[in-house]
Order: sequence, then structure tokens, then C-alpha cells
Amino acid sequence: MIKFYSANKDKWAELSNMRGSGFYVKDNGTMLFMQCVEKFYVYCKSIRSVDKELVLKCKNGFECKKIGKKIKLREDWEKIKVDVMRYALKKKFENERMKKLLLNSGNEKLVEDNPWDEFWGCGKNEEGLNMMGKLLMELRKEIRIQGE
Repeated sequence: MIKFYSANKDKWAELSNMRGSGFYVKDNGTMLFMQCVEKFYVYCKSIRSVDKELVLKCKNGFECKKIGKKIKLREDWEKIKVDVMRYALKKKFENERMKKLLLNSGNEKLVEDNPWDEFWGCGKNEEGLNMMGKLLMELRKEIRIQGE
């Protein structure tokens, strides 16, 4: 089992939404650079343009996460958030260095070691859903299949 978390100092911390490589996305014909998955995720859940602008000005994922707790969410957010995260992870792991890191995790179970998040992480008692780990393992499998 590989546990990862943004605050850790090991190489696996780069699997976190706060770290790793950035990527470009197009929104209404404009190319936007997202320094990390967290920035893209918060940008997508924002409904107001003023909130989106605040997110774009953030210097890192930690700032984005703070803003994300205060913004007005899209009405359909709970229905689409996993698909948004799946897309963001695919973009992040298009980067060869990041793809190699993910593949180097072998067949290990990936667990986001976040005690405060029962949905994306393992939660305080490691009984959380670990959706982040599940999405990364799903992506790892897809990358392997594409490489065959």
C-alpha cells in the first residue's frame, strides 16, 4: 500500500492534487494554465465569474482550497465532481514524469492519507471512501492498457 498526502515529504506526495505538474485547459475559447489539479477542481465547481477569477489568481492549490470552501457551488456539483476530478487527473498524468511516477507505484493500493476527508481520502479512522486513490488506480490501469 502506498499512502500519499500533500504535506508529506516523500515522492508519493506528488500524487496529491496540490502537487505535481500543471496543465492547460480551454474555457470558452481561452487557454488557461492550471498549476495543479486542485486549482482546476475549484475553478470548475465555481458558478460565479468573480470566484473563477479569484481561483485563477491563486499561487498554489492550498490557496485554491481555501477559496473553494467559500464559493457558491454549481447546482449539479455533487453529480459531476468525480468526473471533473477524473478529467483533471488525466490531464495531470499526461506529463511523462508524472505518468512514470504513477506507473512506478506498481500494483500497490493507492490511498490518499487525508484524515480530514472521508470522501476523497481515507478519513480519520481509515474508513473513508478514498475516491482519490481509486481514481488514480483506475487511471494507472488505463495508462497501462494504452501502452500495450
